Amino acid sequence: MDNKPSPSTPGISGSRYTVVKAIVVRCLLLVHSSVAVWVVVLLRDEQHLYALLATNVLLVLETLHSVVTRRGRERKWFCPCLLAYLCAIVPPIWLVELHRVDLFEQNIVARDFETPQLKGGMKISFKLGKDVLVAVIEQTLLLVLVLCRWALPRGDITRQELSQLLFLFLSIGSDIMQLFELFNQKAVRNDPTLTYITLGVWSVSLLQLTIVLTATRTPSRARVDHVPQPARSD
Repeated sequence: MDNKPSPSTPGISGSRYTVVKAIVVRCLLLVHSSVAVWVVVLLRDEQHLYALLATNVLLVLETLHSVVTRRGRERKWFCPCLLAYLCAIVPPIWLVELHRVDLFEQNIVARDFETPQLKGGMKISFKLGKDVLVAVIEQTLLLVLVLCRWALPRGDITRQELSQLLFLFLSIGSDIMQLFELFNQKAVRNDPTLTYITLGVWSVSLLQLTIVLTATRTPSRARVDHVPQPARSD
């Protein structure tokens, strides 16, 4: 009796790759959101803010459901892991930006009453270090979202279509990132209402990355190629 290879072997291999990729992507999201919480605690010096780590429970539960129940396969129209990630990452970003607004107001008052000798030194350099951490978290937020969303396409697509998806997600991320530039405007930092509106618009704009987008081939060209040509009359 001939030993023929099992036809399910490629499927099993592909399934394992899908599961591993799903786990790696979700671990990256989990690590990034946890680091964001650590930055918030460091910036505000409030240990009770570590409770924000509890929001990662949603991402952990979604990971277990995706791996155990769905074998790493993504849903057709919606990406729940990115929604769970946004639920974990958006609150720390809000707290960071609102705290920076408070510091901005305090610095204006201090500039009016402090002497030049009180400026500079280790204190200012430490603040700059915190600002760098905040900038890293905010900049990498879109990078993590774009890369993870790109790494989890639905269906079988070609490398060219993957490249198209990457450019699409980079364009979306660039548009969202421009909203952060508004926080550098004095008018926004001096107006709490504008600050909340900007944060709200930014948060809602992130939701578009939870929608599953796939590159599809346009069948019009294929149909045109197969249109029968009329016979020529002599």
